[in-house]
Amino acid sequence: MKRLSLLLCCAAACAFVGCGDDSPTEAESQERAKALFAQAAAAADNGDAQEAARLYREVLGLDGDNASAHLSLALIEDDAQGDYLEAVHHYQAYLALQPTAESRAMVEERLAAARGKLADQLAGGSEKARAAESERTRLAARVQALEAQVGEQEALLAEKDRTIKSLESQVATWRRTAEEMQTAESEAFRLAGQKAAEDAERAVQEADEAASDAGVTLGEIAAARAEAERMINEADGGVAARNAATRKAVEGVEDAPRLGASPVPGRDYVVRRGDTLSSIAREAYGSNAKWPVIREANRATVSPDGRIQPGQVLIIPEL
Repeated sequence: MKRLSLLLCCAAACAFVGCGDDSPTEAESQERAKALFAQAAAAADNGDAQEAARLYREVLGLDGDNASAHLSLALIEDDAQGDYLEAVHHYQAYLALQPTAESRAMVEERLAAARGKLADQLAGGSEKARAAESERTRLAARVQALEAQVGEQEALLAEKDRTIKSLESQVATWRRTAEEMQTAESEAFRLAGQKAAEDAERAVQEADEAASDAGVTLGEIAAARAEAERMINEADGGVAARNAATRKAVEGVEDAPRLGASPVPGRDYVVRRGDTLSSIAREAYGSNAKWPVIREANRATVSPDGRIQPGQVLIIPEL
């Protein structure tokens, strides 16, 4: 590297030696390029490759055929910057400007190495490009899937929104129906109350009218009841008198005990102590259930409940 630096310094010295017939403008450019070259070399020695590369480019901007600047910039791009494409370009420019330079073999060797590095870099770049393309494809598919999911979610939300609106409509309808039913119920209660009041008023009027007629009707009923009670009392008195006469007649007859000895169908029977219509029916007909027959035959002397008294004469009818 020191040998290469010495060669570059020598080349630079030769490059900046001008002829006496240069114009003042060209001379100034040469001086400016020479000063920049020195600054670039100092920056490179100090390890500031980026500043050195910038200054070498300024030198080439002033003097594009400066072979030393091309070679120095190629070395920086190759070793420090890793820009092998730029390194190859400046190596080739140097060899074109200095085809017979003593350092040609070394520069060609470095050019070949830079080309190999560039090929590897391009291959790696292609691999990275393929990986990037694959990743881009994967991400695009993922984005498409997410967009599809978003579409599905939006469709679900739209369906839910429609369902909510439908339910809200139903609720509104139910509320209106409930209000209408409440109004109808209130009206029905009002009409029912009005009708009940009218019916009550009419009932009161009818009761008043019935009450005005009830005096005559009740009086007639009371009179009829009194007459019925009188007739019953007279009938009871007649029955009692007949029974007394019968008992007296029986007592005066010698064979009276035989007449009442046992009930026989077709004959009279004198009731004894302990007799009932059921017991008499059992003796006369062989069945307690036929006592109503005896009661019907003796309706004038037997009460409706079938009570009889000792000494009472009963007709025992034939069946």
